[in-house]
Amino acid sequence: MMKLSIRTSLLLCALLYPISSVYSLQTAPSTFIQGHLCSQAQNGLPAPGLLISLVHPELGRSAPVFTDRHGNFTMANIPIMENPYYIEIYWGQRLIYRNSVYIPGPVQLPDLCL
Repeated sequence: MMKLSIRTSLLLCALLYPISSVYSLQTAPSTFIQGHLCSQAQNGLPAPGLLISLVHPELGRSAPVFTDRHGNFTMANIPIMENPYYIEIYWGQRLIYRNSVYIPGPVQLPDLCL
């Protein structure tokens, strides 16, 4: 039987824990959210390059996505949760929009002009 030191055991636990957390989220039911953002300042023209992130009180912050040149975005593999997420939209580092959104399944947000 191989004997591991306490230090080696702790290191293995620290390395494997994130993998098990990601795996458990990927096996949960997931869905997607998509939307279209436009600019009020530019008379409703698409708003490319805005950063969109979802925040959930239990899961934390999602990986961000950016709007494309047409102002569209899609976020995939969003775990279905009973509690709402917060959608946050940033222009550079400046938060310009934050609102709660329920994601019980695929969500198509209404057009949003900021």
